Amino acid sequence: MREDVIDGPSMGKALMAGARSLLDKAAQLNRINVFPVPDGDTGTNMACTMEVVITNIPEPLPSEVGKVLDIAARSMLGSSRGNSGAILAQFMLGLAAELRGETAVTAMRFSRAAVSAAQKAKHALREPKEGTILTVLEDWARAFHQKAQDTQNFLTSFLHAGNVARASCARTIAILPEMRKAHVVDAGAKGFVHIIEGIEQFLRTGKFSRELGAGTAVASSAALHLGGPVGQFRYCTEALLAKPTIGLDALRDAAGEFGDSIVVAGDASLCRIHIHTSRPGEFFDYLDTLGEASGHKVDDMLLQERIVARAMRRCAIVADSACDLPEGELLKYGIVRVPLILFTNGRARSDGAGFDLARLHARMANDPALTISTSQPTHAAFERSFSIALSTAEQVLYIGFASVLSGTFEAGRRAAERFGNLVRCVDGREITAGYGLLVRKAAELAERGADAETIVEAIEIWRKKLLLYVAVPNLTSLIRTGRLSGVKGLVLTKLGIRPIIAPSDEGRAVSGGMYVGEKNGVRKLLSNIKKKVRRGVRASILISHVNAPGEAARLREAVLGYLRPVSRVDIVQMGPLLASLAWLGAVGIAVLPEE
Repeated sequence: MREDVIDGPSMGKALMAGARSLLDKAAQLNRINVFPVPDGDTGTNMACTMEVVITNIPEPLPSEVGKVLDIAARSMLGSSRGNSGAILAQFMLGLAAELRGETAVTAMRFSRAAVSAAQKAKHALREPKEGTILTVLEDWARAFHQKAQDTQNFLTSFLHAGNVARASCARTIAILPEMRKAHVVDAGAKGFVHIIEGIEQFLRTGKFSRELGAGTAVASSAALHLGGPVGQFRYCTEALLAKPTIGLDALRDAAGEFGDSIVVAGDASLCRIHIHTSRPGEFFDYLDTLGEASGHKVDDMLLQERIVARAMRRCAIVADSACDLPEGELLKYGIVRVPLILFTNGRARSDGAGFDLARLHARMANDPALTISTSQPTHAAFERSFSIALSTAEQVLYIGFASVLSGTFEAGRRAAERFGNLVRCVDGREITAGYGLLVRKAAELAERGADAETIVEAIEIWRKKLLLYVAVPNLTSLIRTGRLSGVKGLVLTKLGIRPIIAPSDEGRAVSGGMYVGEKNGVRKLLSNIKKKVRRGVRASILISHVNAPGEAARLREAVLGYLRPVSRVDIVQMGPLLASLAWLGAVGIAVLPEE
């Protein structure tokens, strides 16, 4: 490259070199992540934000600096994760806005844009803190600008600014109490320094790489040398908002009603909102009133805290959100669930904590035009879940939702390839409570020190004994979706006949019998169990339901009256995936005999 200016191809290569440098150091950044919460994932978040620079900048590289920056900035905004990721995206957006339309820029021109971009990045936070990436960004940009006034050499100015950034980063160890206590520098600031160092290497040698490398585990609390709660707000919540109807400053202020750690990055056409909140569903509902929200992400920081505080084990379990299990079980065993994407009347929402089941049930009862559909989790969601699970495990076993019903398992398998032999995948071939029971049994076995191979072998044995039946008293969805023809549905409705659904060996939904009368589902479910399991046997039992707690409790008492009283029976709300088919009033039971 020329020494006095930087053009589009050089800028593209420089950004890719910076991104690769960050990816190589992501695990190290995770181990020093203590602010704003010590969840050990800043490196993973920044890597997720930056790796799209490598994948999205086209070949051949655009000739205009402005176009390269715009592609990088928009890609980063869409994929940014965490505080530091959103700040990086905002900084890049600021650069792109300042240099839009320019083909090549001098050191002075670039440095002025960097100073402006750093100011915009700081403004993106509702409560910016000194001693973080924000401080280092500003110090780097100002040093670049000061040096550029003395020389027209781009490399000389950049290298001088890099030295200032390293010194600024080193000082963060003594600014915020969290860093002083842990005796580490700010992870986001160090991540920015790694990006700068990758760019420096390219400017010196001309070398860069488009390779992404392997996935990165988040850091354990032992690696962080920390313990204790992550804060009063449980969920790290993010979304994209297209064409917001209020200004970004007003949005930042309004978000303060829902939580803290607020970053609103972007512009009037598209913004990324990051917040720590205990009410992610309500916050998403609020965003829906302001524009078109998408890219919903909710991380359970309490679950993540429990996981990273664990001692190292041989295997951790990951499932997806089609798995119905009580929340207490997920926390107890450190089970990570990858959220499916749900669409209600075409509006997307991430499954899990950000999805309000009670509100869905009310809509199912009152909105005859309600449509519900699903889509598989994103590649990034799978990678993040695997990273969290690997923080305290030698390997991960992903037990997937029945592959014959969804592309979710295949999506998980593809995402696992990046982690090599650290992540193994097995098709659960079950749904709702049956899926949940398999996952819980697998987690219990992992808790006793089993490896992935041993657990996979056990799953095959359990599946041969596992029973699952779902009583469907309301035929609304089966008729609406075409799974039950209109004529047949009308006849069954008139006669009061209702179906029992059971999974085939492959996991397909097949008939498990019929019963007469909407209120007789529990009796039929118990009858099916009695035909397959002898009286007095001890079993693990999981009952799921769609807004039918009374029927679920009645089934529990009936089953305990037939099987051994010490059998374990848990009740859980059926997740929206199967609830959208089984509809209101449905009750399912999974039974795994233990004798």
